[in-house]
Amino acid sequence: MEASIKSLLAEKEELAMQLTNSLLEMEEENAIQCAREKASIEAIEEKRKLYNSQITSLSEKLSEES
Repeated sequence: MEASIKSLLAEKEELAMQLTNSLLEMEEENAIQCAREKASIEAIEEKRKLYNSQITSLSEKLSEES
């Protein structure tokens, strides 16, 4: 009986460690995904600024030609 309890406790500890490791892996994957999304948003924002600048420049040129 005591051996069975020790075995169950050891199994419980092992499962707890596996769960902890899985949660840590999920958290790491989430952090990586968030970093990727942030980088994408920043790149899109930079392109938006560039395109707005180009539109402004072209609009000014068109106004000068009119």
